Amino acid sequence: MIHPTKAKHIRGYAVVLLILFGVVCSVTAADRDQDGIGGTGNTSVGPVQRFGSIFVNGREYFLSEHTSITADGASLNERDLRLGDVVVVQGRVDAASGRSQALRIAVEQALQGLVEKVDVEARTVTVLGQVVRVMPDTFGETPDGKPFSLTQVRVNESIAVSGLMREDGSWTATRISRPVVSTAGDVPFMLRGTLRALDRARGALTIGTQTLTVTPQRLPPDLAVGQSVYARGYYRAGLPQAQAVQLERRDLGPVGSHVEIAGHIQSHPALGQAVCNGTLVRYGEDTQFIGGMTAQLTPGMPVAIQGILRADGSVAAARIMLRADFLHAELPRQPTALHEKGPRPLEQQPPRPERPSIERPSIDRPQRPFM
Repeated sequence: MIHPTKAKHIRGYAVVLLILFGVVCSVTAADRDQDGIGGTGNTSVGPVQRFGSIFVNGREYFLSEHTSITADGASLNERDLRLGDVVVVQGRVDAASGRSQALRIAVEQALQGLVEKVDVEARTVTVLGQVVRVMPDTFGETPDGKPFSLTQVRVNESIAVSGLMREDGSWTATRISRPVVSTAGDVPFMLRGTLRALDRARGALTIGTQTLTVTPQRLPPDLAVGQSVYARGYYRAGLPQAQAVQLERRDLGPVGSHVEIAGHIQSHPALGQAVCNGTLVRYGEDTQFIGGMTAQLTPGMPVAIQGILRADGSVAAARIMLRADFLHAELPRQPTALHEKGPRPLEQQPPRPERPSIERPSIDRPQRPFM
């Protein structure tokens, strides 16, 4: 038998635990309300295809006053977004309506710097040692909103590039623009890519094919060759000198999130896995291939991938669309039952709901392809 005094204490502890449980539940509900919508987590990586709200990989994400928009840590607003910007959108998908609400949008610019070479015939420009391939439908415009074409690009002028990295370290441009650069002082640059070499003692590092110098004390202590990084700095005496070097830590959401990624296959597919847009993708006999077969999955292939985020940071692919057109690709709407073993057959998927009314005014920007 429990002593009356002990029983009283136990009842007191139980009351405290119930109160704490109620607080935790209320906080969870508040977080859910802050997100603006319940449902399944979904992350899309790829270029902005069109507006109203925004479309990425064919999925429409609605924005609200709670949507956070950043570019390498700097806060932006929705009118700073441009067609062709490569973004990572974390959102929530309502299982009943299929409506996707954007919670966080991170803009990932590929590079910005002085043009070193222009090849109009090959449709390439070289910036910071990186070859940038320009597609016929690559978006681009000048700071005053006028169309911007490849024939207008000049050596030693500054351009900004959004794009997707290929298997050889070059970039496929989804957007090229001429940024506003002050005529006074040093010209800024920015470069994102894979760290190929590092001499910490000398403060020298190579990103892609470009070697940069930086004060050794500004290098992250855990920096290592093979990691994804980005660097910012200024041209000094015509040479890029980094002021900051940071590790790339792309957030694809919590484990179990639905993930959609557009990009090139960056490694040789083997043993049921390959790297796409910096993310390890695993595929198998349950993976559905659209527009081709497994054997056609080769380095450099443009693809759009749909799957589930695993605990090790890789994505278990349910669908892989081969030869994807990054600026127009539209992945099938994923069913609620999507899991690591693969999707339901397309004929069993629920019908696509009608597009709901837009909560905020459409973002009115011209769609100008880079000529």
